[in-house]
Amino acid sequence: MNYKPNADTLVYLKTSKGFKGGGWNLRLPAAPPFAPESARDIELGLKSDLLQNRLRANIAVYRTSYKNKQESIIIPLGLGSATVIQNAASATIKGFEVELTAEPINNLTLRASTAYLYGKYKSFPGALSIAGAVSDATGEKFPNPPWTYTLSARYQFELAAGKLAMQSDWSWTAGARPSARNIDPALPAALVNDLVGTLQYQNGKAALGLLNARISYTLPDTGLEFAVFGTNVLNKQYQFAGIAQPNVGNLQLGATGEPRMWGVQVRKTFGDE
Repeated sequence: MNYKPNADTLVYLKTSKGFKGGGWNLRLPAAPPFAPESARDIELGLKSDLLQNRLRANIAVYRTSYKNKQESIIIPLGLGSATVIQNAASATIKGFEVELTAEPINNLTLRASTAYLYGKYKSFPGALSIAGAVSDATGEKFPNPPWTYTLSARYQFELAAGKLAMQSDWSWTAGARPSARNIDPALPAALVNDLVGTLQYQNGKAALGLLNARISYTLPDTGLEFAVFGTNVLNKQYQFAGIAQPNVGNLQLGATGEPRMWGVQVRKTFGDE
């Protein structure tokens, strides 16, 4: 349902339902098959242009209810490991997202966004742990980082026959909040606190902020763009937790994030984009 109180504002209410098919744990045939997952979503949002179109705001709050939510976990298996998918009876996710775009002066564009996510298992009595044990995870929070935000600034102006643009982007993600069930018991607590969590392997608690920058010069008549860019400009040093290797002395793996890098780019376009 959409409602427009004026020409520059839209309020909406949306609901949807989807599902993910079930299957078998082919890497561990002894494990039971997993049932289809279904989800019902409801979202309330606002989109508005303000201050003579110099400010745009997009705001949304949502709630998703799951039945038979599919969860995957890596467990030790003899000399190796296996990924097992099992069903939580029910779970919910709720949160909100805010996006703001502003043009306070001509040629300057500012963007900001933030998001909050809260997930919880309403019923998960037979949850597997990373050590292979079975426990009741009813009431356990999702391990996803709860907060994220981004900031961006871009300034561009005409210069000779082309356009010069300067842009910087900052992104920040809160630390994950893995439960004891999801933390590898072989990892020291101090190391877990220094690792960055990922959606695939929630075994780290450190927050992460990254800054990128880019300067470009575009020649519209020729379709050429010349750019200099930098990623991880502040040279943040961080690692994602990896998967333990019990078949090689229980070696613990970690993936190191990319260091500060600089680059030069030349781009040519042909015809209309």
